[in-house]
This record gives sequence, C-alpha cells and structure tokens, in this order.
Amino acid sequence: MNWLRSNTFVPRPLVAVEDHVYHISELLKTIQLSSSNLLSQLTVVCLDRAGPDTDAAIQDWLKECPNLQIAARLVDPAIEKDHATRVLRLSDKVFENQSTYCKTIAGLIRERGLLVQDIELESLKFIPRERWWETTMLASTVRGIVGERAPKCAFISNKRGYEATFGAELLAAGHDPRDVLNKYEMERVVVPFFARHLHESFPLQLVACENADDQLRCRVNSEDVERNQIHSELDLVLWPEKNQSIELGGKSLADNKKPFLSFPASGNEAFTWSELIRGRLEISQGIEVQSVGQRVAPAGALRAEATNAAARHIHALRKRLADPQHIVTVQGHYRFADELKIAQVTAVNP
Repeated sequence: MNWLRSNTFVPRPLVAVEDHVYHISELLKTIQLSSSNLLSQLTVVCLDRAGPDTDAAIQDWLKECPNLQIAARLVDPAIEKDHATRVLRLSDKVFENQSTYCKTIAGLIRERGLLVQDIELESLKFIPRERWWETTMLASTVRGIVGERAPKCAFISNKRGYEATFGAELLAAGHDPRDVLNKYEMERVVVPFFARHLHESFPLQLVACENADDQLRCRVNSEDVERNQIHSELDLVLWPEKNQSIELGGKSLADNKKPFLSFPASGNEAFTWSELIRGRLEISQGIEVQSVGQRVAPAGALRAEATNAAARHIHALRKRLADPQHIVTVQGHYRFADELKIAQVTAVNP
C-alpha cells in the first residue's frame, strides 16, 4: 500500500494487534484521554471472532476515534462500505495460515513503525494452544517481510513473569523481554510507549493538499529513503529550516537529478516558496502580486516598478520547475496550478 494517500486505507506508523474487543476499547479510551493525536497514526487489528458484538464495538470506535483505522472480521457489510478508507476486512485465511497473517500485518505498518501485539493470540488457528508463546515469533516474520527498515516490535499482556518462563525464546527471536508491556498500565506505560516511538522514528509532520477535498496529514522522518518516497509521489515539498536553509523537493522540479533544492532561509526565494505553499494548504487565492513586488523591489519603488520586479522574481521561480505554468497568475495573485499536489513538512514538539 502507498501511505501517501488520503482517500484509502494505508499503512501507518503504529499498529496494535489484539484478539479481544474489550482490550482494544481500553487502549483507545486511554489514547483518547491522554494522547488523542496518536489516533490518526494508528491502525488497530481486532482478531476477535466476527459477530454483532464485534461489529457494534467497531462502530463505536469509528464514531469516537476520528481518523483511526481498523482491520477486523466483519458481519455487517455496511461497515466496510460506509467506512472504506478506515476499515479493512480480514479474510478467514488470516486466521488459518501463518504466511497470510504475517503478510497482512506487514502490509499495515510503515517502515520504521511500531508493532505492538498481545503476547497470546488465541484466535490464530495455526498456533497450537499448548505453544501459545509462538505467536511472539510472528513479529519476527513481519519484521523480515518489511525488510531493512523493519518496524520495532513489542508485546502487551495482563500477565507477568515472562522473563522467567520464556525470556530466552524472546531474546532468540530478537525481542527484549522488557518490552512486554503491562495492560494494567495503559496510561502510565503503554500509551507513552506508542508516543515515544512515534516521536523518535517520525519526528516530522507532513501536510499535503491537492484541493479542499483532498488533504493528507501524516508523520514522516528525514531519512533519505523516506524523503525519496515523498519526492517521487508529491509535486513540491517544503522541508523545515536546517542550517539556516530550507529545502524544496518533489517530482515537479526541473532538475530530476537533484533530490531537492536549497535556499537561504532568510532570502526572498525561500519566503516566496513558503508563501505559495502556505497559500495552497490554506486554500487561499495565493500571494498578491503587489505584496511580492513591494518585498523584492528596491526601497521606494513605484507601483509599476514593483510589479515588474515581482514578475522577474516569479519568472526565476518558474525556471526551477519542469513546467513553468505550474505557477499561475490569477486575479492579481500568484498561486500553484490546481493539478499539483503540494506539501509542507514541519517539526513536531514531543
């Protein structure tokens, strides 16, 4: 799945897997009260049996938790139909076949994300009941499927003492027994664990917009792999100031050999790109030609001279683009062409 989309179910940085509706409700209730911003970055995977009770719980979660994504078994097809961008139906094969289960979970999580699963998943038929702890090995398989930028994995349980019983097995599978989180400490331990990983692995917020009905918000990082993914999908992306410079990337730049362009943060060009991008994200008319002219023209310039200075300035910006017509002039304002998908990335406070 491509995670840079706003109109479909997408991989997210945080994934929680649980086989009891009640425990998911407790987790979501705690997140709502203490860290509601996590909901838009989270997918919960409900492995409880299908039925009216599960359907009712899913309806409650959808109503009470805006932007939450849910993968589950469903009885009522209307849930999936009415919430296609937020609900994913799990097939019976997910519960019957280990390979299908692991591939499904791997497809739900972003690279460098966090997978937290119940340490006992009783609804998975391919795990013998007497060897329930083998569910922990599934997380390692998921990591292997994702590849080099594999997610971090942790476990959650309402039981204690795993270090003494099969701590060695956890270590052999690449997991720290200390990462078995206590379900009874949702507010103090579990939710902060989610929040800490999100900030450490995805410290930036990306807001992208093509039009008023198509806006995307997601957490990202500045690793080269992720930046390249973003630039290949979006037309123009403005990154936060770094070393007194700002960077502009995206597939609409004229020079495809350079991953991004860099400008002094205090310069006129950086200011104009920032204003153009802000105008698109705020769905405004754009930047007034006269305001650009007054800024870039010499002090004391007359109106006509300021207008000419603005035109020269915008011409220089247009030359940066593969198509100069991607910056248009409409009713005395400069703005981006409607078909462009524009984004800005900003730092997020912990």
